[in-house]
Amino acid sequence: MKLIKQEKEMLENLRNISGENQERIANVLKALSLSTLMNYADDEHNIFIPYFGCLHIVYKGDIIVDNKREADLDIQFFPSSYLKLNIGEIEDIKKNGNTIDIMKIPIINEISKDIENGLRNIIDGTTDLNDEENNG
Repeated sequence: MKLIKQEKEMLENLRNISGENQERIANVLKALSLSTLMNYADDEHNIFIPYFGCLHIVYKGDIIVDNKREADLDIQFFPSSYLKLNIGEIEDIKKNGNTIDIMKIPIINEISKDIENGLRNIIDGTTDLNDEENNG
């Protein structure tokens, strides 16, 4: 499958944020896609995406687009409470104009703690960088 520009940019953004290589990220997203299709095939039309929410997918039939047949889908998105909380905090920061409060955004706070714990393990010698490179 050929990715469009915005999809390529998202893979690059995820690589930059996570430190993982693009192939690994693409494999996780492909697995998510496969899992979604398997659930749909089992007549499970509610697809839960961790940290985001639920997609409700309904097949309405086929349509012709650019001389090709494709599925016509009705998709509803129901955001998780976690996504709502993070968005709410971002909007509060925007409203108040105070970027110092960025640590109030739950995902930022969690990732910051993960990074801090990882660095602490390296400094304490409980993580061997060579082992991580060989295993990851």
